[in-house]
Amino acid sequence: MYSGQICKKYIKKLFTEVVFIKKILVLLGTQKFGFERLINHLSTLADDSKKYEFTIQTGYSSPPKNSDIIWFDFKNAEELNELIKASNLIITHAGTSSINQALTLKKPIIIVPRRQKYNEHVDDHQLEMSDYFHGKYEIPVIHEIEDLNAELLNKDLKIATITNEKNLIDDLINYMEIG
Repeated sequence: MYSGQICKKYIKKLFTEVVFIKKILVLLGTQKFGFERLINHLSTLADDSKKYEFTIQTGYSSPPKNSDIIWFDFKNAEELNELIKASNLIITHAGTSSINQALTLKKPIIIVPRRQKYNEHVDDHQLEMSDYFHGKYEIPVIHEIEDLNAELLNKDLKIATITNEKNLIDDLINYMEIG
């Protein structure tokens, strides 16, 4: 009887201390532009909470200063797909390949478009693309970096569904020709 009470108390303590760690993959693409604005913001979020495990594909950006963040510059398509599959959430720039991969693998996505005014790209076409994906698939878009916060990261985001990859590509071509 006595050992049963100790066991129950131990199990209760064990399960109340378990914290779910959300694996977040950040995709910044292969363009020769930095996206330090996003990396620095994510470093702050990682410092403030140990509930997230960030893995960042930095591309040509400077690596994060936070030593808890896993990062790499580039991976081949197969390795990248495995990382996407293992993640609970994808944060990506408004690159169509990154968004397409996440949609195809049925992962929740948050889009943070690169901005010309911060020298993250030559123009603001990523704003247009992110607005397209938001309107078509209801994917959250972060226009101001401060809006990417713990509250949003903790939300159960809707997973956008596509019927197939060809339809997505056709939709994008249509959008670009009309827009």
